[in-house]
Amino acid sequence: MESRILFGKEAREALFEGIRELSDAVTTTLGPLGHTVVLNRGYNLPYVTKDGVTVARAYETNDTVKGMGAMLVKMAAAKTCDEAGDGTTTTVLLARKMIEEGIRFLNCWNVSARDFRRGMEDGLQVALDKLKSLSHTIAEDDFDTIRKIALVSANGDEEVAEMIVNAVSQVGRDGVITVEESPNRSEMSVEVTTGFHWNKGLISPYFVTDAERIECVLDNPYILILNNRINYLQEIVNVVQDVYSEHRALLIVAPDISPDALKFLTQNIQRGNLKAAFVKAPGYGQIQKELMEDLACRVGTVAMDVSDYSSPIQLGGAPRVIISSNQTILVGGNGESDKVRERVQGIRHQLEDATNAFDKEKLRERIAYLTGGTAVLYVCGESEVELKERKDRVDDAVAAVKSALEEGYVAGCGVCAAQLAVAMLEGQQSKGCLDDYTSGKQCIVEALCSVNRVILKNSGIEPEDGCAWDVFDGNVRRLNSSLPELEGTQPEFCYSIDPITGETVNVLEKGIIDPTKVLRCALTNAVSVAIQFLNTDCTIATPVEQK
Repeated sequence: MESRILFGKEAREALFEGIRELSDAVTTTLGPLGHTVVLNRGYNLPYVTKDGVTVARAYETNDTVKGMGAMLVKMAAAKTCDEAGDGTTTTVLLARKMIEEGIRFLNCWNVSARDFRRGMEDGLQVALDKLKSLSHTIAEDDFDTIRKIALVSANGDEEVAEMIVNAVSQVGRDGVITVEESPNRSEMSVEVTTGFHWNKGLISPYFVTDAERIECVLDNPYILILNNRINYLQEIVNVVQDVYSEHRALLIVAPDISPDALKFLTQNIQRGNLKAAFVKAPGYGQIQKELMEDLACRVGTVAMDVSDYSSPIQLGGAPRVIISSNQTILVGGNGESDKVRERVQGIRHQLEDATNAFDKEKLRERIAYLTGGTAVLYVCGESEVELKERKDRVDDAVAAVKSALEEGYVAGCGVCAAQLAVAMLEGQQSKGCLDDYTSGKQCIVEALCSVNRVILKNSGIEPEDGCAWDVFDGNVRRLNSSLPELEGTQPEFCYSIDPITGETVNVLEKGIIDPTKVLRCALTNAVSVAIQFLNTDCTIATPVEQK
């Protein structure tokens, strides 16, 4: 089949058409009064959501070139979601605006790609440095700030915000918070248990049991922890047969697994003979051995060699295991609490004697693994449609709180983004006609100023009636001239229209705040994909065969 080849301006505009469609759909969800999107998830069942990443994943097109353009931005948005758990919509918006401005510069002037790229990279670094200085840290017991962040991300849902604060207060910042559908569908509640989690996830799509959330959930599984790599399928045949005969699920944790052994597991899963998963062991090197022993203590077994296994009585267990693309969570554990306390006490003694900063950090991580609790938020709704939509919002709110606990918070409603734009323009000499280097920076400035505009637009407030910003003659100016300008980027100068009440407020004082990590990841990934897009001069696409 003949490929479709496009060059230069035509190639970029064809790719951008897919980005434009994707952005128009996703950005309607931005802000507390953003709109919902109805998706067709198959069987003609409508799925109503306000979750940007869900909308982005649902976008498909028969036009191959448009699909490639959309996929570039979807990959950047997915990376933001993986890193921060939120910020997908912001990533799509920023990337779209940067690419749109970049195309305008490339089409109107003979821009040097090298200088243009350098301008974007330097501009990004200036913005990230300023973002770090504007960020406010959150104290361990600052539950009021945690509640504000949860409230903003949950679109003003007070009940959801209180649930998240309740969960964080019980499991701490090192704990794990997951979201489930309420069994009785009529009451929201929080259930807290002890657990163990680490940043290794699914290595095969065949392990997935929840296709909607792309997760593997094992209820009451046996857990086998092995010290060494699984090289041959014969090494795990006995344990698989024993677990299958008892009609239980199986989780295998080891440093690695051979393709043949992995194929053996997945084939049994596909045939419906087994419910199982393999996850790589936590950590690396010497710390991996210690973490595996910690995990074994938590689930009531020992880390063993393959040859040591003889019967299921040697295996550990947990009430539930949840495995996502990049994380494994054990809810509870069958280990004896006395042995867990003894092990934690031993690690604390090592921490007291440790002098190396790296060793101290790893010992604290081990204590967090063993002592950190797991909170399950049970969400309800009047209908199936409302339940799914609310669950998506709670997921976003939990992710936002986690990100804020890690890196702090900044002014929300797009105010901090505008402050970063001001910082990028400080000291800029060029006015009117921009050189290639400054044009690269200008793309990021324009994108940062668009965040507040879109939030207000989705709230039914026209930019000229609100506090939205735009760039005029190389300076950031409010579209409403009756309001004060951004004369400096000090954190206390944070006024904007409240999208919900329509009043002019200091967003920090009002509690309209966003996690620093979310904005950082969104901006970084958006700049990355914009640079790659604007450096493109040719597309080659093979049409999809119609069945």
